[in-house]
Amino acid sequence: MSKPRRTGRASIKSCELLAFMAEVLTDMVKRCGIEGQKASEVAVETMLRLRTEFGGQQLYFPQGAMQRNDEKADAIYDKFMKGSPIEELAAEFGHSIQWIYSLIADARYRKKAQREAEREAELAKEHERWKREN
Repeated sequence: MSKPRRTGRASIKSCELLAFMAEVLTDMVKRCGIEGQKASEVAVETMLRLRTEFGGQQLYFPQGAMQRNDEKADAIYDKFMKGSPIEELAAEFGHSIQWIYSLIADARYRKKAQREAEREAELAKEHERWKREN
């Protein structure tokens, strides 16, 4: 006796996802100047390649939470630097005091790294100018 073919909801969703992605790719390719049938062919070929490369695997598409966390950390950091007490920030943003401290530390580290990178770029630019002039 043979096993029945699995036709669960996940299989249907996977096919629907591939079809949706092909439609999105077709639209994007058309916006880049490739028209009609050629745009569809590019999209279908891309979907076939993705299916070959990742077939059978579960994929996870992040929703951008890290970016939102960085934005939230920046907002908390800015309010903290303007004098808002940690307890108020914890209540306002719905986090524990420890997590607020952690977000502030993360934002401080990122801002410092950004300032250092900008400073390095300025120094490199100044060095290049100096080399050209001398």
